[in-house]
Amino acid sequence: MGVGWRLGDGRSISVFKHQWIPKVSNPYIESAGPVDVLDFRGADLIDEVNFEWRKPLLEVLFHGEIIPRILAIHIPRVTRQDELIWRLSKNGEFSVKCANFEALRMHTGCDGVGRGDEVWRKVWGLNLPPKLALFLWKVLHKIIPTKVVLFRRGMAGDMVCPVCGRSDETIEHIFFECEFGRRLWRASSLGLDFIVGSPVSFKEWLLEWVRDRGT
Repeated sequence: MGVGWRLGDGRSISVFKHQWIPKVSNPYIESAGPVDVLDFRGADLIDEVNFEWRKPLLEVLFHGEIIPRILAIHIPRVTRQDELIWRLSKNGEFSVKCANFEALRMHTGCDGVGRGDEVWRKVWGLNLPPKLALFLWKVLHKIIPTKVVLFRRGMAGDMVCPVCGRSDETIEHIFFECEFGRRLWRASSLGLDFIVGSPVSFKEWLLEWVRDRGT
């Protein structure tokens, strides 16, 4: 997957579930320690007083070849949040060209593999601003932090949409069902509206939309 994390305060990075260590063949690292450490955050590995890695803890948790990679990661002295970056470019900035290359190389590993290549070829072929293209990439890979996603990760008390309070906040609800979102679509230059309760997924809708644009 192209998206990874750049270390800030370490509070958003799940040490064993996120991609955050550069220059490793397998970005999803395995623990050498007990199973109950799998929910460790990056912040747990940092001495916040001296702004350095807690090396004795690293030696307990990780296999030897991973430790030098972690020690080489700069710890910011100015407090800032962890940042999502595009791992496939040198500067961490997203580029459509790079995303298109990786998508075709992977033949898409997300759900809906049978239609994945067609979606990626068409989406990345659009002349979209990079930030919008990256946002769509996140949506299609289901890494947008909706209430449903946060609830399943134990980070929210419920799944209800905080805007309308009527349904669980899924991607489909945000884009197709929530009245606030539908008003934005209708007011946009696209002038779109959707049928509430439609069984179509966001990926299916996006594929039809780019087809209609003749790409």
